[in-house]
Amino acid sequence: MSISFLLRLGERVPANTQSPHGHHAANVHIESGPREPEPAPPPRQPDPPARKPITTSHGFTVGEHVVYPRHGVGKLLAIEQQEIAGEALELFVIHFSSDNMTLRLPTDKITNVGLRRLADEL
Repeated sequence: MSISFLLRLGERVPANTQSPHGHHAANVHIESGPREPEPAPPPRQPDPPARKPITTSHGFTVGEHVVYPRHGVGKLLAIEQQEIAGEALELFVIHFSSDNMTLRLPTDKITNVGLRRLADEL
C-alpha cells in the first residue's frame, strides 16, 4: 500500500473516530500525572480461637486400638469437630494399617456400626 492511499483513507474516516493527537484510535487517551491512591484493603479478621484437641469421647481415648466389625482393628488417631452440611459433627478418625485406610466415623453412629474396644487380657 502506498502512503498516499493511507492518507486518503484517513481523510474519509469520520471525524469522531480520529484522535485530536493525530492517530486513528477511537477514544484512546493517554493520561500522565499523579494517580489516585488505591483504597486500603479491608481490615483482616482475627483468626478464630484455637480449640483444645479432644482426647476422649464416648468412653474412647485417642491412641487406643478399636474394633470396627467391617474393617477389623484400627487405631483411633483423633476426635475432630467438623461442620458438614450446616451441622456440627464430632468424628472419630480411625486408621486401619492392614488396609492403609483412614475412616472418619460420626460419633453418633458408633453403636450402629458396632465399634468397640479390643478385648482385655484374661
